[in-house]
Amino acid sequence: MRVGIVTFHHANNYGSVWQVHALCEHLNATGQSAAIIDYRSAAIEKAMRGWRWRDFGLDRRDRYQRRLEKRFRGFRRKQLLLTAKAYPSPEALRDDPPEMDAYITGSDQVWNPTYTGGRLDPGYFLDFGPPGVRRVAYAVSLGSGTLAERHHAEFARRVSCFDAISLREATAVPLLRQVAGVEAGTVLDPVLLKGLPDSLALRPKAARRRYLFAFRTNRDPFIDATVNALSRQLGLRAYLATAYSSARARGREGMRAKQVCPTPCEWLGWIRHADLVVTNSFHATACSLLFRRDFLVAEIVTEARETNARMHDLLETIGLADRMVSAATATRPAELARAPIDWDAVHDAIDRLRGRSSEFLRHALEGA
Repeated sequence: MRVGIVTFHHANNYGSVWQVHALCEHLNATGQSAAIIDYRSAAIEKAMRGWRWRDFGLDRRDRYQRRLEKRFRGFRRKQLLLTAKAYPSPEALRDDPPEMDAYITGSDQVWNPTYTGGRLDPGYFLDFGPPGVRRVAYAVSLGSGTLAERHHAEFARRVSCFDAISLREATAVPLLRQVAGVEAGTVLDPVLLKGLPDSLALRPKAARRRYLFAFRTNRDPFIDATVNALSRQLGLRAYLATAYSSARARGREGMRAKQVCPTPCEWLGWIRHADLVVTNSFHATACSLLFRRDFLVAEIVTEARETNARMHDLLETIGLADRMVSAATATRPAELARAPIDWDAVHDAIDRLRGRSSEFLRHALEGA
């Protein structure tokens, strides 16, 4: 079966590219012929790729952004199976839809209007192609369990075209039921469904010494303070990567860490070889679980705090809710970091969820 995937693959975002890499690999390993539809949403291009110095009143391009774009461009060229044609808009998808037997949207926050220009992007709701093509939502995330009321009617209409829907977070299940009258279950993010090969996790030079790797998706003073405390108390040198390409957004602010600009494979290596990972990112958390690395998740305390549900739901499901550091536990982060993790039990729980997630995909594509 020819399967086309629509997601945030063109964002300069580590989690975004690894989750679609994993989903494509899983589908092809299970007998499908999968490719990533090269849909380049204008909102994603701007929000996650296109920041320039002039956005901040400056007159030259950010060197960090240029390096980041080069690293992700190389990864997409070598590691992602893309359609030959690129689609710059929903209209382009409708006018000349890729010939597939099934379309999949997900994973990632493809139904979160915050990332799609404040609207529901038709491309991520598979509003293209002939009626006979199966339409599947796999591990879709809305970022939280809420959706602005102004989107409710359109959301209900758009999800009605799907043959099968699954969500990444349990907090969104009641929302789908109440707004669209659709019952949906939860499945694993593709990173945890397929896993990621050690061979792609490039070992950083810093791995010669013990280190803490911090990955921050949101500018947040709480994770900065948490990293500083852990680095000092545990005697680990701290390294920081961020999900931002703009100078202002990626600033270290209060975090005392050496900043790095890794390729996606180097980013994976920073996690794979770390003594401790501290993050507020869903996918950095997922990769820590895959590689059995000690980790802590710092709650987001800024206006993006609703997205904490993504990490909380995952950790609750596998019995590691205590690895999420909040303001109430911030006085003892080193104690939390030293607490042992029963990795065999964690991976037993992930394996059970893998079976359920694989079955969902098989039935969704076959129409059983």
